[in-house]
Amino acid sequence: MGMRIVYILNNGGLLGANRSLLGTMEYMLKQGNKCFALIPEKHGVEAKFEELGVEYAVIGYRPCVWYPGYIGLPFLVNIVRMPQILRTIKKWNVDLIHSNNSSHDIGMIAALLLRKKHVWHVREIMEYNYQTKYIFPHMYKMLRYKTDATICVSKFIYDYHKDHFFNTNMYMIYNPYDVEYYNISRKTFAPNDVVGIVMAGGITAYKKQIDSVKAVKELVDRNIRNVKLTIVGGGDVELIREINEYIDKYHLSEWVEMKEFVSDLREIRRKADIALCCSEYEALPRVTVEGMLGEMLSIGANSGGIAELITHKERGLLYEVGNSTDLANQIEYAISHKPECWKMIINAKKYAIENFELNRSGERILNVYRQILNKK
Repeated sequence: MGMRIVYILNNGGLLGANRSLLGTMEYMLKQGNKCFALIPEKHGVEAKFEELGVEYAVIGYRPCVWYPGYIGLPFLVNIVRMPQILRTIKKWNVDLIHSNNSSHDIGMIAALLLRKKHVWHVREIMEYNYQTKYIFPHMYKMLRYKTDATICVSKFIYDYHKDHFFNTNMYMIYNPYDVEYYNISRKTFAPNDVVGIVMAGGITAYKKQIDSVKAVKELVDRNIRNVKLTIVGGGDVELIREINEYIDKYHLSEWVEMKEFVSDLREIRRKADIALCCSEYEALPRVTVEGMLGEMLSIGANSGGIAELITHKERGLLYEVGNSTDLANQIEYAISHKPECWKMIINAKKYAIENFELNRSGERILNVYRQILNKK
């Protein structure tokens, strides 16, 4: 008889954390388990639940952290919502509660009240990535200590949380990916005259999209003009305005294109050559793994989980975080060393398949479930 698992999401969108969770849920369903989901609002992920046949409920709960500029008392909202959360989970008769993000504590609180097992999936460093502060830091630390298991998505995240939010049952498990879905077969690196660069993801301060535009300006100033940067993703309105103003100021529209959020990047990637990630303290960039599986050259900032994925000149190219000149140097190197870059691409794809393939990562998470459910 399979397990019954409820997944608690921190938002209803289709960005990296939820996409990774969908892969986990898909694997659990294939293994004969029953999955349910709680979301705070509808924003796209509910359509995927319906495709998978996953029953879900929309309950307007809030995070357990203060975000910059946030107005309101989220903990009071959660107190009001908790009876509905408990009724819903009890109705589903679940064996285990899985919180998909470290920014919400309602899953762990519900687990304590219902005497259910709980897994906390940690995908970020909230203080670094989003400049947050925990509303009740001592209580949060206690909840993190009492959870039955903590899953961290990279060694970088594991090491940080082991020091700050220790739990006796911590695991480092990479996110699962459907390798075939992201596969793009190529014969060589950058066969066309123009080298296409894709930088995908929500536009936020820590992802540093502006650095990619500054690097393109440097290349154009060096008379290296056979590049085209495509930035894909919505997000911070002020940052988007800042990027567009920079493009206009330096007349870069021929070399830089801004696109709205796209849920399926495969066609954009098929026409491009380089997957770029400029983030600082990124937990484990999904776009880098997807690029590796799609036989793109990975270029990234030498920081956090990016440096964990990319070994310089072996599985891609690294540059000093925040240094657009160094980024321009790496892009120039790629343009002038195509055979060497193709070898890096082959190495990176092999590495990504070995470490992120859906069944392998899914089985590791399933084993965590089995272990804590079998523990008295």
